Amino acid sequence: MNHHSAFFSFLGVFLLLSSFLHAETPLPPSVLGKWTAPSWDGAQIRTDGTTLHVTNPADPGKRVQITTQTPELALTLNPHLEKDCLVLDASGLTGPGPENLKLIYYSLPPDQVGEEYFTLRTEIQGPNGGSGRLFFEGRTKENVHFFRELKIHLNGRRQIFENEELLPNDLAWLTLRFDFVHPGEYRFYGTTVTNSALLEPDPKAANQPAELIFSLPFDGNAEPAQAAGERKPLAEKGVTYVPGLKGQALRVSPQAKSML
Repeated sequence: MNHHSAFFSFLGVFLLLSSFLHAETPLPPSVLGKWTAPSWDGAQIRTDGTTLHVTNPADPGKRVQITTQTPELALTLNPHLEKDCLVLDASGLTGPGPENLKLIYYSLPPDQVGEEYFTLRTEIQGPNGGSGRLFFEGRTKENVHFFRELKIHLNGRRQIFENEELLPNDLAWLTLRFDFVHPGEYRFYGTTVTNSALLEPDPKAANQPAELIFSLPFDGNAEPAQAAGERKPLAEKGVTYVPGLKGQALRVSPQAKSML
C-alpha cells in the first residue's frame, strides 16, 4: 500500500469514527424531551377566591394556577391575556416579605425526569428593581419536599431566565413555581422545560455584551452605585470609611465586630 492509499484509508476511518461519536443518541421514550407550558393565545381565566386558574382548551392537560394571600389582592390583579403573554397588575403587593403572588405550572410528568438534567427557560417582564424566585418543586414518593431555586432580579424589561437542575428519579409530583413580592405590572411569556442533553450552546452568547448588575464603590457609604435588586444593605455595623486609592475605602475589623 502506498502512502496516499494509507492516508485516505486512515482518513476514512477517522471520519467514520467522528460521525459515530458525534451522532445524537435519541432519548428513550420513557425520558422527557421537552415540556411546554400552555399557550396564552386562546387561554381562559377562571377566578376562585384567592386563586386564578388559567387553562387552554387546545391543551387541556395543562394548567397554571395563580394564588394570592387575600381575596382583596386577587380582585385587584386585573388579569388579562394577550396573544403572547399573561398580564397581572400586582401594584397591590406589599413589598418584601412572605411571598404573596405565586404562579404554579402543573402537569410536568415526574416519572419521565429521573436522574436527568433539565433546563427551565422562561421569559418575564417585571417592575424595575423587583426580584423573584423560580422553583422546580415537588415531593418524593417518601413525601419529602423537593425544590431547586433560582433567585432573579427584574429590570423593567422583557428578560430570559434559565436554570439547569438535576431532577431525582423518585418524584411523586413535580411543578414549576414562580414567587414575587414587589408591586408592579408583571408579564409572563413562554415557559419550557427541556432535557439538557438536547440543548446546544448558543454561538451568539459569547458575543453578547456584559451587563453590569452590581457596583459598590464604598465611597462614604454602603449604597451601591448600580444594583439590579435591593439597594440598601440588610445590616451595617462597625464599619468606617477612610481615604483609599480612589475616593474612599471601607475599613472593617474583628475588634469593631464589623457586619455588612
